[in-house]
Amino acid sequence: MIGKAPARDPKVLVRIAAVLNVEAQPLLELAGPVTTTDQRLVRIAAQFSARLESVKPLEPEEEQP
Repeated sequence: MIGKAPARDPKVLVRIAAVLNVEAQPLLELAGPVTTTDQRLVRIAAQFSARLESVKPLEPEEEQP
């Protein structure tokens, strides 16, 4: 189901982090497989979410694979 669901597999996230040359832990925390205790990360994620604009529903032809 590529393109339909977020990458939540920890192995995939670790590989993405390696390619991007960043730490995997924050990606794992943001994606959900790992609970975060970093309040700064929680605050930044909340600020990001609050600034997102609403997205209109997909048109029927956009839902087709």
